[in-house]
Amino acid sequence: MNQTKRWMSAAWALAGGVIGGAAATQIGATGALAATHRQHVRTVEAERFVVVGPHGEDRAAMQVTGHGIADIALSDAQGRNRAELRVTPEGTAGLGFYNADGARRLMVGLTGDNRAGVAIYSSEGRQLMAMAASDNGDMSITLYDHSSGVARAGLGLAADGSPALVMFDKQGKERAELSLDKNAKPSLLVADAAGRTITALPKPEQVSRSDGQ
Repeated sequence: MNQTKRWMSAAWALAGGVIGGAAATQIGATGALAATHRQHVRTVEAERFVVVGPHGEDRAAMQVTGHGIADIALSDAQGRNRAELRVTPEGTAGLGFYNADGARRLMVGLTGDNRAGVAIYSSEGRQLMAMAASDNGDMSITLYDHSSGVARAGLGLAADGSPALVMFDKQGKERAELSLDKNAKPSLLVADAAGRTITALPKPEQVSRSDGQ
């Protein structure tokens, strides 16, 4: 299949780059708070802020890392990181939620150029679904195999209004596509395991005759 998938490029970029940027991070408390005894203090400055629970356990931490990433992490009563918000110096933002084992379950991301994405993961940390959208109108939804994490189906809408439905085999190879071009002309392509087109509607000769009329 040699057809171009503009919507798919947005899906992979957002699911892999934007959402993946919100990686899990455990932040340890150091007690490096800048304290002051002046009354009516409006600003407190420190390298790191840590909020502890009633028994002294770390529950929340806020800091800027050595790479310039602003980071807020929230933990449960057992000290396990369950939610995190990160913003890079370039403006890419990520919000992540994790289970008790530390595996990511939900990621929301936004790049500095306003591309947005959402990803859902299994309890083992494998990606199950991703949604992505760009300001230019490219949008996509991708579904992944629960066991292998390989993409199995994708639904996309290109900036010119062309929708496409693509299905992949267990090895992630594209096997079928149903689409409409910007003029609402439909097409269906089916490929074998080697990627060779075995069925095409309309057939190439029909397209040629139509173009020549």
